Amino acid sequence: MKKFLFTAALAALFMLPTVCGAQTDPLQGKQIGIIGDSYVRNHREPIENTWHYKFAKKHGMQYFNYGRNGNSISLDLKVWGPAMYKRYTEMKDSLDYVVVIAGHNDGVPGRIDSIGVDVFKERLGILCKGLIAKYPHAKIFFFTPWTCENFEGSLRQQVVDAMLEVCSAHGIPVFDAARRSNIFAADEQFRKAVERCAADEFKALRIHAYAGLARTALAAGDKDAAARYFLTTCLLYHDPELVPPLAREALPLLD
Repeated sequence: MKKFLFTAALAALFMLPTVCGAQTDPLQGKQIGIIGDSYVRNHREPIENTWHYKFAKKHGMQYFNYGRNGNSISLDLKVWGPAMYKRYTEMKDSLDYVVVIAGHNDGVPGRIDSIGVDVFKERLGILCKGLIAKYPHAKIFFFTPWTCENFEGSLRQQVVDAMLEVCSAHGIPVFDAARRSNIFAADEQFRKAVERCAADEFKALRIHAYAGLARTALAAGDKDAAARYFLTTCLLYHDPELVPPLAREALPLLD
């Protein structure tokens, strides 16, 4: 099933050591490069606080961050630098994994509406083709922007849908974070809830909460959502007692 493509890819990449109990992590020593905007550079906060940095360190990977605050996929910006479809060439040549987290700064007034969706797609296509040519043996993934207020019919939706279309056309897995991440960054209550439960002392509670959401989705017949919740837990947390059983519950949902 196409809708499981990205989920299955994450499972293959991230869950193998947890499920199999392997002594050697297959990601150990691999090189991962992340390119994007402030969701990569982490705005004014340390890069070490990002999920991708934590993931890389958890698995003993070599981590390379190519994030620039305010950066765009398709537009050169005076303050925020050259567009990603140009500056990807600055990334190191030997990477095993390439992750693109971008599009947030294309879907605002004066950006994608100034160049048109077709030009955005063309430049995104240049980025996709360039990454494939530069990293013929690497695994490449894209994340779309999160959702926003009044998403339907918005410039943000145009960016998200264009990314889904262009990445799919180039055979690159892309995660629709706007519709499928269960993250609502623009919602004030959601942000407060995240801040309040960020402390390590609440880690077990967060793991159980994700597991509960997964089992609720499964009971409702939504295997896709259940797998997504289970895999999110496996991706974000390293707990030798709580996480492996959840990984095993997720595996049958990927059939």
